[in-house]
Amino acid sequence: MKKMMGMSLLLLMTIQVFAGGMVTNSNQSAEYMRTLNRNASVELDAVYFNPAAVATLDEGLHLYLSNQTIFQTRTVVADFPTYNNDTFEGTTFAPAFPNLHLAYVMGAMAFSGSFQPIGGGGSAEFPDGLPAFEKTLAGFAQGTPASLLDAALEPFGTINGYSVDAAFNGSSLYLGFQGNFSYAISDMIQAGLGVRFISAKNTYEGGLENLTLNTSSGTDITTAIAGALLADKFVEAEKTGTTMIYVGSLNLNLSEALNLSLRYETMGALELTNSTTTDDIDMFPDGAVSNADIPAQASLGVGWQQDMMRVELSADYWFNTDVNWDGQEDKVSNNFEAGIGVEYGLSESLVVSGGYLYAETGATDEYQSDLSYSLSSNTVAIGGKYILSDKKYVSFGLFDTFYEDGKNYAPIPKNQEYYSKTSIGFALGYSHSF
Repeated sequence: MKKMMGMSLLLLMTIQVFAGGMVTNSNQSAEYMRTLNRNASVELDAVYFNPAAVATLDEGLHLYLSNQTIFQTRTVVADFPTYNNDTFEGTTFAPAFPNLHLAYVMGAMAFSGSFQPIGGGGSAEFPDGLPAFEKTLAGFAQGTPASLLDAALEPFGTINGYSVDAAFNGSSLYLGFQGNFSYAISDMIQAGLGVRFISAKNTYEGGLENLTLNTSSGTDITTAIAGALLADKFVEAEKTGTTMIYVGSLNLNLSEALNLSLRYETMGALELTNSTTTDDIDMFPDGAVSNADIPAQASLGVGWQQDMMRVELSADYWFNTDVNWDGQEDKVSNNFEAGIGVEYGLSESLVVSGGYLYAETGATDEYQSDLSYSLSSNTVAIGGKYILSDKKYVSFGLFDTFYEDGKNYAPIPKNQEYYSKTSIGFALGYSHSF
């Protein structure tokens, strides 16, 4: 029996490239990738993490640019006896994950904007396929009498094998464009208001070819059956939509050493509309609309600076149960992440850093599937910053994520699936004040 080959599959929900909620990315700067905790940032990536604090930057124009490269592996193990292969391994590679932050500070006021891949940003490639695309064939291959398909097939005995060639390509990208206004009410209190426009696009293209069923008599009964069951199937479709969310933030300088940040992002009602050229698998009816809301988010940050050391604490909470995911929201709970980051100046030019982050998924076993699963994780990061002058610096970060294993809900024996994942990456950033 040939194994399924050549499949590149896009997860049907957005692909969470790294940290964040179930459909959003938190990794929006190289500074984040070297500390994992930036909610209390008082540097230029505050444009995203702590917009109110942008009003505390020096007057003038500020520019920040970074890029991340992220590698992931995904493994699905299927406890079903007649799959050609019970282990399905895939990879996700995001070579370019850019972040751009701009700010102009004028007295007590600051105007800022940013660009970020707020969701998606990658694709998943499974060279040996996935259980969902073999499940029907594997079901026939568990000794199903050929006569159940057609009385004329009874002499051929039972169906005991199958083969299929598959190719399925996809991409997912949610682009965020954000603008903020920040105002320093006093040296102690700064406030910010912002809006983020999100443009979402998922694309799907591929098919299943050369599907066959073999019998205990050694006969290929594909020709005898023919019809829709074993016909070649193709798909070419995309899902697109836009939404808007609003961001409110507050930064409190409780002392010269200590600042506290609060940020709240409203839910974004997102409808994705299918534009379909071919859909033999009946998954993407042309013009059909699906709901993929962006959950509301509440964030807290604490920053403490003493001489050459800075410590930051962060916590984020996503309100998943308030969204519309066409029923999937009933299978999740709200999720959160929290951690600590530390920076230490070895000299006036060189700062080293490290961080830890724990992320608790909101997915239950009922939600998990080979097409879309979310796992709790522990992440560690190291990195540093080299100060070129009082107006310029470069930064870098490395991270490694350790995911807890997950499984699906399987009331029927031998239908259990187990999910695992790894993720590593690095980032480079550059900041320039004019």
